[in-house]
Order: sequence, then structure tokens, then C-alpha cells
Amino acid sequence: MITSRDNKFVKEIRSLQNKKSRDETGLFIIEGMRNAKEVLGTDTKIAYCLYTEKLAGDKLVKALMQQQIPCYDVKDSIFHSLSATRESQGIILAAKKNNWEIKQFFVESAGKNLAILDHIQDPGNLGTILRSAWAAGLGGIIVLANGVDIYNPKVVRAAMGALYHLPVTMITAEEAYFQLKQHDYEILVADANGEDYHEFKCAAKVAWLLGSEANGPEAFWRNKADFTLSIPMAKGVDSLNVAVAASILFFADIGEKKTEIYISLMLHRQASLCYNIYRICDKTI
Repeated sequence: MITSRDNKFVKEIRSLQNKKSRDETGLFIIEGMRNAKEVLGTDTKIAYCLYTEKLAGDKLVKALMQQQIPCYDVKDSIFHSLSATRESQGIILAAKKNNWEIKQFFVESAGKNLAILDHIQDPGNLGTILRSAWAAGLGGIIVLANGVDIYNPKVVRAAMGALYHLPVTMITAEEAYFQLKQHDYEILVADANGEDYHEFKCAAKVAWLLGSEANGPEAFWRNKADFTLSIPMAKGVDSLNVAVAASILFFADIGEKKTEIYISLMLHRQASLCYNIYRICDKTI
């Protein structure tokens, strides 16, 4: 059992609250039972695990040990000093960052729709956007190198596993634009002054650009956009939280596809029903 605050793992976990240490070590923190369970079976490599005495013998800890991941039990008082949450769930993982090279990113995203996040500063917003993108079936996220660190512990918690399943890369605006056009993406900028997104018919591949919480998209993207779209709102409301707006737009992208699938399914069922009625009538006659 770890009983000293000077233990090397305790000191490293504490240091990983800071971006500088995350950049130097290539590690980040995964805290909590649900997040820890979510990372199992993914390509994210776990360096080690710290857990409290109450989790000794827990199924999750056993699963980590079975994967040959070093696991160390920590005295409760020391562990709680490491936790960034008010009520710690008793487990913290140190994991290796997924460094997606841009070529690999576009291979992994497999031609699906993408999102570009410009100057997103709030870690809760960024994490929520990542989670919504994963849920909506986007192929990946481009986080421009002017916002909050994607491995900030608050981002990781809010993303609820999206970081382990969704390709995420951090590059400059110029590089993002060049790569998107090289891969034939249409860039859709979300802005209050744009056209109603309901009226827009999605191209084969689109990349949604979402700007900062305070100022919206940068001039660079306003000038480069293929289309500028907005979400219609009630009179007197001038904006939405960026994470809320992102969720609406991401699911709007797949809405038409879902509708097409639903219509196809209904037509198939109707055809089957007509065939069955024909057979019943034929036998009756």
C-alpha cells in the first residue's frame, strides 16, 4: 500500500492536473469508475492505476490487473488529496495520450462528418461536445490549437469516454482548412447570422465549425466557409451555449439518414404485409 505523499506515482498524478506535465510525460488522468470502465478494450494505453482500500478486490481493479496493468492501493487520506472531484469514486488511471497524426486521423474518420472546434475555452463545453459527437456518429474532431487542452481532467470527465473512441487531433486553423479541402469536405460555419440550418441539404461530407463561447467563429473561418448556418430561436434569445448548439447540429446531420432508414423499413414492412395478406386471401379463395 502507498502511504506516503512523496510516492512517485502520487506526485505524478498530482502533477498531471497541469498541462505542462501532461505535455512532458505524454500522460493524462482518467478518474471515476465509469470513465475507467469505458477505457477498457480501447486503443488507449493505461500506464498504471491507483485505487483506494475500499476497491480492493473490485471487479474493475481485477480486470485491470488481468491486463497486466500495474495497480497500487493508496491510503484513503492520500488518495482523496489527489482527486479533483468532491466525492471521489476511489480510482484514478494514468493513461497515454492518443496522438492522432493528421493522415491517420482522416483514415480513421472514414469519410464521416467531422467537427472543428475554434477557441473553445470551457473544459465542460469541450467535453460535452466530444460526447455529443461520439453519440451522433461523427468521424472525428479537430480541436484547433487555440483552445482548452483536450486532456484537461475536466474535459476527460465531461466527455464520458468519447476521447477513447473518437479520433481527436489538435492542429492549426490553416492546416485544418488545407486538410479538409484535400479530403473534399464542405465547411459549415455555425453563426447567428447564417441561414436556417433546416433549409440546408447536407453534402456527402461536411465539417461543422463551432467558434468560441464569447465571440463565435473567427474571421478566418467566416471567410473560408462554404456555408454559414444558424439555429432559429425564439424572439429575444440571441445565442445558445456552444455545446447545446453543437448537439443540435450534429444530430441534424444524421436526422435525414435516420428518416431515410425509417421510411425504407416502413416500405419493407408494408410490402411484407401485402404479401402475407395476398397469401392468406389466396388460401381462403
